[in-house]
Order: sequence, then C-alpha cells, then structure tokens
Amino acid sequence: MPKSWRLRSVGVWFVVTLGLAAYAIVKPSTTAADLVFLPNPIVSWLDVQFNFRTFVMTMAVCFVPACLLGAAVWDLVRRQFLSAALALLVGLEFFQLWIPTRGFSWADVGYTFAAAATVESLVLFGRWTGGLATGAIQKHTDTVRFSQRSRWTVMWRWILALVCAVLVLVQLTYIMLVG
Repeated sequence: MPKSWRLRSVGVWFVVTLGLAAYAIVKPSTTAADLVFLPNPIVSWLDVQFNFRTFVMTMAVCFVPACLLGAAVWDLVRRQFLSAALALLVGLEFFQLWIPTRGFSWADVGYTFAAAATVESLVLFGRWTGGLATGAIQKHTDTVRFSQRSRWTVMWRWILALVCAVLVLVQLTYIMLVG
C-alpha cells in the first residue's frame, strides 16, 4: 500500500497524543491541572471523572487516526494502529505500579479497552450508515464506487444511528452522574 498523507497525519497525531498521554499517565500527580493547555472547566471535569478520563484520553489518541483510516482499504492498517495504541496505553497503565505517587487500576485498563473498541465500532458504524464518502473505495484504486442504496435505506440507517447515539449519550451521562 503506497504511503499517503493519511499515514503521515496518523503518525504525527499518534506521536503527539501518545506523548501527551504518556506524560499524563506517568506524571507524579493524579490531577489534570498539570496539563496547562487544558482550560479550567475541562480540568475540573476530568478530575471529577477519575477513571472515566482514561476512556476520554484513549478516545483522543485513537479517534482521529481511526477516522482518517476509516475506508475499507485501510482496515488492516487501522486495526494495527489501534492494537499498537492499545498495547502502549495499557503498558503505561501497568507502568504506574512502579510510580509511588500513582496507583494502578483495573478500571483504567478496562476503560482503555472499551475506548479502543468504541472507536473501531464507531468507524464501522459510520461506514455502515454511509457516512464515509457514501460509497466504498475499491482496493488499490483512487476511484470511488457509489453504492446504489435507496434514499429510504440511508434515511433509516441514519435514524438508527441517531437513536444509538442518543442511547450512548444517555448511558455516558448516567455513568458520569452516578459515578
């Protein structure tokens, strides 16, 4: 597969966000206030959502590259990227065992896996609803073959996607409010 701007963009995003994630995970303090580039309301929210912020961080590392590599031709590369990100982030979580001021949590590991699975599911769901170029990119060509779906099929898939998105938001709100 030829190199492209997508791979370079994914590489840059991966290095920058993983570097920030590594700093956030291995720094001595558990507060997000050390991340000076974040606004205070976000810092306060992250500090309240103690374990859930691992989910948010993993989504931040993985979501943009997964969307850039969302077409079917990039499936293998996207999954390799997600696997590498998952392995590195889980490894950093285990590294906290040797930092005296930090604590290891299986919940953080679970949130990391859940976020990676959510990213892959969102990409596949977006492709299924026709959101990624409303067609399928054929392997090893630059041509786009638009599918012959009827407008009703696309409309019902978008309605289903909207209902699922609302259910996910309700669930996330419940998790944040209950704890």
